[in-house]
Amino acid sequence: MQARRFETVLFVVLVGGTSAFAQSFAPGQTQGKEEKIPAHAPIRAWSEPRFFGRLGHYIGTHKGLLAADAIVVLACSADAASTVHDVRAGFPETDPLLGTHPGAARTYALLEGEAVGVVAVNHVIANRVRHGHWRELVWPLAAGTAFGHAQATKNNADLANAAPWPPPH
Repeated sequence: MQARRFETVLFVVLVGGTSAFAQSFAPGQTQGKEEKIPAHAPIRAWSEPRFFGRLGHYIGTHKGLLAADAIVVLACSADAASTVHDVRAGFPETDPLLGTHPGAARTYALLEGEAVGVVAVNHVIANRVRHGHWRELVWPLAAGTAFGHAQATKNNADLANAAPWPPPH
């Protein structure tokens, strides 16, 4: 019974803060012999307040995952920017998903959508797989995606640098 009460108090504190409903579950409110806690006393989930609360805790405990996310997003963004630059300069795109002359919105939507998908898969792997080496799949997936887009960005930059200026129309 005591464990269930603690879970209820923890849930109410994390969801509702120190509202009157949460304070009604405070120890000492219903038993006469325990130490009395005033109704206005705050109930804390952590012993010390953290910078940004739960967000700061998540950042502190998932640094590697967030670094992998940043690498994937930056690689996809660089590929999209170099693709848009080359298409605006008059060069055809070779990616069959984009077509030969995609617009900037289409290019960014497809490549950033890929980044969102990889980031989502990384978070599912990191947060649902609790034990074993499967959690380490985050880095190979991020590195493979980043390497592929870095190669595409390099090809786009080489094409733009080798072309005469102004580009042919």
